[in-house]
Amino acid sequence: MEFINAAKTEGLPKIVIQNSYSLLLRCKFEVDLVEVCHPNNCNVGLLCYSTLAGGALTGKYLDPESEASKKGRLQLFPGYMERYNKSISKEATTKYIKMAKKH
Repeated sequence: MEFINAAKTEGLPKIVIQNSYSLLLRCKFEVDLVEVCHPNNCNVGLLCYSTLAGGALTGKYLDPESEASKKGRLQLFPGYMERYNKSISKEATTKYIKMAKKH
C-alpha cells in the first residue's frame, strides 16, 4: 500500500502483483491481495504464473508410471513445486478432471 501511495505521489507507474495462482493454490492471493486488486480500491493488476500448477492440473502426474509423468518437471527435479506432490492436490486434481469431463 505504501508503494502504491508513493507511486501515485511521484507520478510513477502503478505496480502489478505477480503471484502463483491456480485452482490448487489460491489462498495467497485471495486472502491477502485480492482487495488491492479490486477496481473500487487500488485496481492493481495481477500477473498470474503457474496457472496449471506446474502441470499438475493437466492430470499427467496422477499416474506416476505414465510417460508424461516421467518426463514432467515434477518428476525430473525432486523437490520442485513439491506442494503439488505432498498435499491433497492430487485428490483435488482428480475431482477437477472428473468435473471438467462431465461439463
